[in-house]
Amino acid sequence: MTKEDYQLVDLHLHSHHSRHAGEKQTPKSAYSADYYLTQLKKHNVGAFSFTDHDVFTELFYLELKGLIERIKDRKITIFPGVEFRIRSINPKADCNFIFNNDLDLARLEKLKLLVRELQNKQGADLNLLVKEFKKAEFDFFIIPDVGKSGKCSFEDFENVLADVRYVEVNQGKENRLSKAIKSRLNNDYKQVFFSDCHDIKKYDKYCSKTKIKIPKDQLITFEDLKTQLYL
Repeated sequence: MTKEDYQLVDLHLHSHHSRHAGEKQTPKSAYSADYYLTQLKKHNVGAFSFTDHDVFTELFYLELKGLIERIKDRKITIFPGVEFRIRSINPKADCNFIFNNDLDLARLEKLKLLVRELQNKQGADLNLLVKEFKKAEFDFFIIPDVGKSGKCSFEDFENVLADVRYVEVNQGKENRLSKAIKSRLNNDYKQVFFSDCHDIKKYDKYCSKTKIKIPKDQLITFEDLKTQLYL
């Protein structure tokens, strides 16, 4: 399979906006939106989401979206996203929320404010997050981190399984938790491996390994994301 046959998807990325949560891996000086986009385009990323820690910055999202609209030689799609620290029996449990990108300015503002209201640096209640985003009529899915950098437990998301589309794990490895999920749910969730890159300058080292078989001249849709990702 050549690069013309597939694109990479990265739904776990960080910008300088993650620094507000005390994330020291992110650079102190902000890169330009154009630099972020150039790095992703260089690595054949056709769809992405900046899932900054416990925050959604709609102005940064809109700046990237505006730059994407000027690209003539290929199709690239951006999706709103957030990485929440969630309450868990395990330390440092995280879950990524990926939202449909059909949001107008008012809805993007609403998303920003709702994230600000619901986030909790000590760990937000995952069930409450799902409930409130549904109540506000957002279209989304979640990706628990079960073995890459976060340490979600099965109990953390057993009540919101309908909203899980993938589990994020160590690249190419079946760990104990992902096996337990399959065994207890009788549901073989697809596994994904995104970059979790906190400094886009180092994207060469941390780039996503998750693919989607959609040509570069076609936009990747939200429905595509929910069903077509693979390692």
